[in-house]
Amino acid sequence: LDAGAKAIRVLLNQGGLKLLQVVDDGSGIMVEDFPLLCERFATSKLSSFDDLQSIATFGFRGEALASITHVAHVTITSKTEAQDCAYRASFRDGKLVPPQAGQSKEPKPIGGVRGTQIRAEDLFYNVPIRLQALKSHNEEYRRCLDVVTQYAVHYTGVSFSCKKTGATKADVHTLARATRTDTIRSLYGVKVSRELLEIEHKDDTFGFELSGLVTNANFSTKKFTLVLFINNRLVESGSIRRAIKTVYGKYLPRGMHPFVYLSIKMRPADLDVNVH
Repeated sequence: LDAGAKAIRVLLNQGGLKLLQVVDDGSGIMVEDFPLLCERFATSKLSSFDDLQSIATFGFRGEALASITHVAHVTITSKTEAQDCAYRASFRDGKLVPPQAGQSKEPKPIGGVRGTQIRAEDLFYNVPIRLQALKSHNEEYRRCLDVVTQYAVHYTGVSFSCKKTGATKADVHTLARATRTDTIRSLYGVKVSRELLEIEHKDDTFGFELSGLVTNANFSTKKFTLVLFINNRLVESGSIRRAIKTVYGKYLPRGMHPFVYLSIKMRPADLDVNVH
């Protein structure tokens, strides 16, 4: 998303443990940047201390790729608009490594289109205790599916898909041209989409904006669905969840819940993105 992608495809095998692959059509990575790509902090978007007060991107620390290369076998393929071809390289412990013994570790030119493909294979292969703490493959897949689903709701204008390897049909598939209501209908069902109310609120004093789609009192379900984004980041907030339950508790039958999508925007300086 930071790279301006309009299509993001996620492919998983064994809940992402055997394979987690993300493909986008964003701006791509220059081949000259490959040697530093998975070094810790190398992809940080911070250039000064003051930038911490105005964080508006996802990868501001530059630690995610580096961390993954320490617990998985990572292969990255990328092409920018200016490059004649794509390049592919393998990474271990933050460093470029040969894909196979006896081969060069340098990025290899291959055919490809603009964008980036990141493959993480054999996740936690070297941390067996961490593997034991994970749920079943189906449960891990469900969790990944849930994250992709919520991002698909929030990021209209971006196409998302998520599926298991070998599957002929994606479990999540949205269109970039779809409205948010259309996306909710596709992902959560017609019954939810029919009962949605649009809400908006703005407070200039506190630099606060809220928008969303929530179900009315005619709709209720046993599962409470809250899709919450703050400054375009997916967030879990127990206090906001409890507040919504309290409000709806006056109108819905006991034990029944609503569907709520909320997007909250505030001054970046008022939000610590490390606490979410």
